[in-house]
Amino acid sequence: MTDTPQSIAIVGAGLGGLTAASTLRLFGFDVQVYEQAGRFLRIGAGIQMMPNSMKVLRRIAIEARVRGTSFEPYSHLNRQWDTGEVVRDIIVGPDAPLHKGRIAYRAVFPSALMGGTDVGNSRTKWWGTDRHIVIYYTRPDKTS
Repeated sequence: MTDTPQSIAIVGAGLGGLTAASTLRLFGFDVQVYEQAGRFLRIGAGIQMMPNSMKVLRRIAIEARVRGTSFEPYSHLNRQWDTGEVVRDIIVGPDAPLHKGRIAYRAVFPSALMGGTDVGNSRTKWWGTDRHIVIYYTRPDKTS
């Protein structure tokens, strides 16, 4: 038997693929990551990192780098579309996925397009009767 480390292939260099590769390398595995995209770029979405996912980033020693390039909201708010009330109590219940045939649109754009309006220091979700919108900055300088 040889002491050659096991080799693992990970297909996809997204957040999950790169995190898996980093974690496996910490434990001595030889990891190769394969990605079809020719380069990394923004694809029209922010990523909301909650406490448990930040623990993973801390463990693989990239938390500081992520925090240095990210907007960190003060809080996460949920509001009713017409009254602005927080809707946490309305959302309680089973969370088994149920496809409703709806599509989600996501976009990232320069905040300068908002004419000086500041969306605040929180990630805010406004709930409507049959849809919702989530608004937050993606960069620490609030430029997008």
